[in-house]
Formats: sequence, structure tokens, C-alpha cells
Amino acid sequence: RGNVDLALSMMQRTNEWRLDYFSQPMSEASIIEDMKYGIAYFCGRDRCLRPILVFRAKRIPAHWHKEKSYERVIAVVVFCIEYFLRHMVVPGRQEGISVLCDLADMGIAQVPMAALMEMHKSMGSHYTGRVFKFYICNMSWVLRSLVGVAKGILSDRQNQKLVFVNKKEEMRQDFALHQLEEDFGGTSPNIQEFLPFPLKPGPFEAGHSGGPDPSRVPNVHKALTKAGHRGRVWDQRLPHEENTRLEYTEAAEDILTQCGLPIPASCPRRPVEPEPEANLEEEAKEPDCVIDNNGGEGDQNVESFIGGGKLGFASPTSTPTTMVEEDVIIQDPPKVKPSLFPFFCCAMPARS
Repeated sequence: RGNVDLALSMMQRTNEWRLDYFSQPMSEASIIEDMKYGIAYFCGRDRCLRPILVFRAKRIPAHWHKEKSYERVIAVVVFCIEYFLRHMVVPGRQEGISVLCDLADMGIAQVPMAALMEMHKSMGSHYTGRVFKFYICNMSWVLRSLVGVAKGILSDRQNQKLVFVNKKEEMRQDFALHQLEEDFGGTSPNIQEFLPFPLKPGPFEAGHSGGPDPSRVPNVHKALTKAGHRGRVWDQRLPHEENTRLEYTEAAEDILTQCGLPIPASCPRRPVEPEPEANLEEEAKEPDCVIDNNGGEGDQNVESFIGGGKLGFASPTSTPTTMVEEDVIIQDPPKVKPSLFPFFCCAMPARS
């Protein structure tokens, strides 16, 4: 921390490692057979939505140990971490994972120290700061006796990341029960198929026992493009808003709306379809009525047009007898139409 030269050196080494390690692209097809063993996989998220990476050392095949094929173990873990970086986080933010390390049915001789050392080397050197905590679960009494020794040789910072789980109930402090498998103290059946990763929707609150909520929005990762997930190098010549701007897909507007989130200015929006325009000629058609001083058909047409609800007013129970005699003294029919037409326009409902 605070050592800029060391940080730069580590970044350069990681860049060189990535250029070499991924000279042949890693894909689901290239790793799927090794993933079937269930050595490492994601099963859910903790109370702060950090993905849970499960590592089960006892599932490493015996012939891998015999051949010391620990690069295959590393490949499985690297695939999981790269999947996490591509699909489970937002660029420009420091996000990490919680690792559940299962040591069930393992004694001192069965602990794959070489594999664990290789994994620690990769995680510590090339994925620095990505692990929030290591939960060491299902230890035998023999391994428990070595916990004090292990803590004594680790730094304070490393000890802060280690959680030795004595009782499964302790996991409820950090996880909703349906986010954990049964042998970790959760309610989810132990997983048998590991790809696609069997992630469960929320709630994610610690200790939640009500199970997953099927109404949660799925596939939220589709809101960002590939370039958006990758992020960008900070350019000091650009304003803060440009450097932190995310690149969204066409599907992002619907996804963010379903999540109840505001739509960012940089998010593509669907074009707003104009409302169907009413027939202006029909609306602007002048009323075919004549008002005269003598009552008759002309007055009935005015009543049916105004009082009859065509402008949205309620029909009166009776028509005032003085309206024509006192208020309207018009005998020339051509002059009637212009006098009503402006009133009709002003009473029209406003268009959106």
C-alpha cells in the first residue's frame, strides 16, 4: 500500500502474464470437462452481493495429484475469476469475492499444499485485492489443531481475511441461507452441475431464510456491452464524467427500468413513437347548426353540441329559456359558425 513503484511493477508483471496465459483464448468449451469435477464454482452471493466462489480440494482427481497437473486446477480457478470480471462486476469499481474453502474429509496428508500454493500465487500476484474473505469450512479436528500455527505465520492483513468456521450457523452472519449449499449450513441442495453457474436470485440479507425471490430481474449483466464491462484507462485530458461513463447495450433501458434504477444519459433509448394523430379535419369541422331568435332546430343543435357532452361537460337537466332570447341575438347564419369555432378549439383537450 502506498508504494507506487511496486504497484506499477505488479501491473506490468500481470500484463505480461495475461499476454502469455491467454495467448490461446480460454472458453467454456476448453474448460468444460475439468469444470465437471466441481473443484471450483460460483454458487451465490454474500450479504454485500460479493459472488461466492466455492473451492473443494477433495474433488481434485487422484491422477492430477499423481501427475502434478495443478495447472488444470489453476485453469479452473482462473476461468471462474475471469467470468466474475466479465459478467458479475461493474468496471471502475473495486469489487471482490468471498471464497469458501471446503476441507471436509481431509487430514494433514490429504491437504493439497502444492495446489493451494499455486492458487495463492496466482490469486495474490495477478488478482490482487479481489478476495474479501476466505472461509475455511468443514475442518477435521486434526486440522483444527493447526489453526493457531497457521495464524502465527500469517500477517495481520492475511489473518483479517481468514475466517475459520467452527459451526455452520456462523455462516448466517454473512449469507442468506438459500445462497449456500446444505453442507455449508445453507438450504440449497448440494450442487451437481456446475456450468452454467447455479446462481440464485436475492434476497441477499444475512440470515434470510425465506428462499429466493423469483420476481428478481435476471441477466442484469446484459445491460453493459463487452467494452463497457472491460472499462477504460483513465485519461487525465478528459473530464471525470467521460472517464467514468459506462457503455450500455440497447437492452439496458428495459433492464434498468425493471430494476427501478434511473436511466443514465449515456444509455441508448428507444425512439418515442408519436401518438396517433387525430383526424384534424374531423375535429376542425364546423358545427352544422343555425341559431336564430325564434327557437326551433337551431337551439336544439346548440344544446346537443354543448350540453350533450361533446366537450366533456355534463348535460344540464334543463335548458335556460333566456339563453337565446337575452344572450344570443344572431339572425345571420353565416356569422354563427365563426362565433362557435374558436370556443370549440379552446375547449379541446391539450395534446401531449
